[in-house]
Amino acid sequence: LRALDWDVTGPFKNFPAVLVYHPDPLPHCDPKSRQCGGGAFANVGMVGFIGSVTGMNARQLAVFRECLPAIAHRQASLANSAGIALGSYYAFDLTRPGLALYGGVPRPELAGRIAQVAFPQAALIQTRTIGAGASVGYNATFTAPADMRMGVVSLGYADGILRSWAGAHFLHGERKLPILGKVSMDMIVIDLAAAPELSDGDWVELPYHLPDAAQQTTLSQYELLTILGNRFG
Repeated sequence: LRALDWDVTGPFKNFPAVLVYHPDPLPHCDPKSRQCGGGAFANVGMVGFIGSVTGMNARQLAVFRECLPAIAHRQASLANSAGIALGSYYAFDLTRPGLALYGGVPRPELAGRIAQVAFPQAALIQTRTIGAGASVGYNATFTAPADMRMGVVSLGYADGILRSWAGAHFLHGERKLPILGKVSMDMIVIDLAAAPELSDGDWVELPYHLPDAAQQTTLSQYELLTILGNRFG
């Protein structure tokens, strides 16, 4: 699809975002007169963006409907993932789920209806028992209160698992394995008290249900998906 730039005037001036797409190259287009090759656009689709801010939805819907007669079009689309949750009145001819396809839950109406898609997992590259008083991680922010078994996970902020994950936990099955200290560039230290049988080469998983992960890290669900590094395969 090729995006065409328009002057935001007339009914478009109050709409947060309106794009017009044409499926084929359109030479000799004059955006100001909305003419191409001597004729008006006839086969375009009008695309709007609806957000997760409830107070704006009715306004966007009203302005979008006002825009529709201004341009000849085959199909109209307003609702993204958040808009789909608002019901069929926002659907028009087609919808454009994005975040929801990858497990994102942009509105409460979709809670429990969208499955998790991303499951970051990594292997333990070292396991050992450390003594009381031993410290681990950057700046020695964690000190063992007693002898404890710990493991080093081959993940870090270079993989998109940022330091805001400190204080969270990994999983092995249903067992929680708390993160100890700070997240490093390529490694994270975890407490293996709940799974002492784990050893080098065993795999653990970072809980990545996006609404929960966003609350844990203060990152948006979009950021959580797009920052995952290319070392995941």
